[in-house]
Amino acid sequence: MKQYQIIIISIAISFVVFGLLSACKKENLQNISTHQACKSNIKQGIVGQVIWKEGNLRPQKNKPMKEGLPIERKILIYKLTHIKQITQIGRFYENPTSVFVGATQSNEKGCFEMDLEVGQYSIFVEEVNEKGIKKLYANSLDTENNIFKIEITRNKQSYTTIIVDYKARY
Repeated sequence: MKQYQIIIISIAISFVVFGLLSACKKENLQNISTHQACKSNIKQGIVGQVIWKEGNLRPQKNKPMKEGLPIERKILIYKLTHIKQITQIGRFYENPTSVFVGATQSNEKGCFEMDLEVGQYSIFVEEVNEKGIKKLYANSLDTENNIFKIEITRNKQSYTTIIVDYKARY
């Protein structure tokens, strides 16, 4: 009878551990590292980190995954922007018709922050090509086709990691 109980308890513990590990999505782990890397004193708004990834990022046998590098970039915040409210050109965007809220700059650690009112917003990174032409970059859509959605709640910091990876291959 004791062996049976031990087996049942072992199976139950396995399910709990598996459930906890499954809940730790890669995005959540990135936001935890952003929280640790980018300290902020703002009371309410967004705190984030911009990471650059490029090259071959496909898993390779006996090689660790390449980590991204923090980068300095201009971050533009708009009211929540639906894909129909902006012109898409390849992997970039331009001419959003949603309301522009403000801009900030990430530092050498890729960290940025911005005080924001309670609400839903879209985040873009400004990229400048070799001809000096500015485009907006975001690589996330939610299930309703809103671009890089972030929600700000009362008296809280919302953490995010922006991965700029248009030169990466997965």
